[in-house]
Amino acid sequence: MATGQAQSVELSVSEQGELRSLRTWLASNPSIKVSTVSGQPPAGGLGHLDALLVTAASGTVMTAIRTLPRFIHERKSHTSITVKVKNRRITFQGDNAEEAMHILEKLLDE
Repeated sequence: MATGQAQSVELSVSEQGELRSLRTWLASNPSIKVSTVSGQPPAGGLGHLDALLVTAASGTVMTAIRTLPRFIHERKSHTSITVKVKNRRITFQGDNAEEAMHILEKLLDE
């Protein structure tokens, strides 16, 4: 994908109380558009979970995603963030950030 081409990814957090903090975190970059969308409930779950839709040039989206491990590390709870891109979901947790980042980079480059 060309670097300047707009790209969107959906982010959801395991702790819905952290959604506003994540939105503020991402929106600190003026090149990124962040909006709240209704997400799908977890498998077997009821109700819905809100998610964030992050839109920017593809390189900027990847820059934003690279900050997610630091966001997770700064939380007091065991927060995880799931990134949905091209109908695939990759979850960032404190212990898998490098592996998740590698998978996402490949998906975003397709």
